[in-house]
This record gives sequence, structure tokens and C-alpha cells, in this order.
Amino acid sequence: MAEGNLAAASQMAWQSADEVAEQRTLFEKVSGRPTDESDWRNKVTWAAAVLLALSIEQSLKTLAILTSTDAGCLKEHDLHLLWLDIPEECREGVRCELVAFRRRIAGTRLEQAVLSDPDETVFEHRHTFERSRYYNETGGKRSDDLGHNVDLWQLALAVNAFVQRVVPV
Repeated sequence: MAEGNLAAASQMAWQSADEVAEQRTLFEKVSGRPTDESDWRNKVTWAAAVLLALSIEQSLKTLAILTSTDAGCLKEHDLHLLWLDIPEECREGVRCELVAFRRRIAGTRLEQAVLSDPDETVFEHRHTFERSRYYNETGGKRSDDLGHNVDLWQLALAVNAFVQRVVPV
């Protein structure tokens, strides 16, 4: 499931300018509502971020299930708390995957991370999923400030790679 959310986010965000324009035009035609480019980009960026945060959440919960006898974290969405709930050796494994991933993406637009450590990224994005998922329940109070997107991408890919490596198939 986590890998599917990661793939869907990738499909949304890694499109060329022509593909984005084509998708926006199709959306306008089907929905009957015009959407300006900045509004479209904001919606797609948020949708991708939500899928990335959900992918991280699912991956961290998988690690917690495999390594913990306490199922309390399974009702949690806070990425920071989920991160702290997995053993240090798992966090270190994710850090190693992140270093390896950053080597592979050198020279691409995905290399422009600001946060150096997964601890910072999970803290920064600890409520990204909830802010969008529970948007209506909170009275429409989702901040449009969504920072450190590249860091979120990198962490989602690294934690998913780590889970793929350690989870028995």
C-alpha cells in the first residue's frame, strides 16, 4: 500500500510542463470548472504531499508491527511519534537508505533537500496527512504553507526502500 501511494504521488509530481497542462485541461473539461495554473499546482502539490506522508506512515507502521508488541502506534498519524516508536536500528537503516538514495539522485531536481536528517523531516511533516485528511473536520484550516517537499520525497522513498529490504515477502 505504501509503495502504491508513493507511485501515485510520483505520477502526479514528476510530469513535464506539457503533461501538467494536458492534465489540467482535461480536468477543466471533465469538471466544467476553470482552474488557474497556480491553483492547480497548489492542489497537485498538496495531493502528492498527502500521499507521501501516508506512504511514510504506512511504512513506519509496518516497521512498528514487525518490531513492537505495543499496537498503540497503529492508531497514530503523527509521523514524528511513529518515527520514535520504531527501534533505533530501524531509524538507522532508514538513514542509510536516505544517504544511498541521495547519491543516486545527484544532479536531479530531487537532490535539493534542506533538512539533513529524517528526524527533522518527520517533525516538519508530522501532521501533513492530517492537515489535509481532516481539512473539513477542522473547519477548513489547512495552511497553504507546505515546506520541504523535496525532503518529504526523499524520506518517503528511503523509508519505503528500507521496508522493502527488511520485510519478509
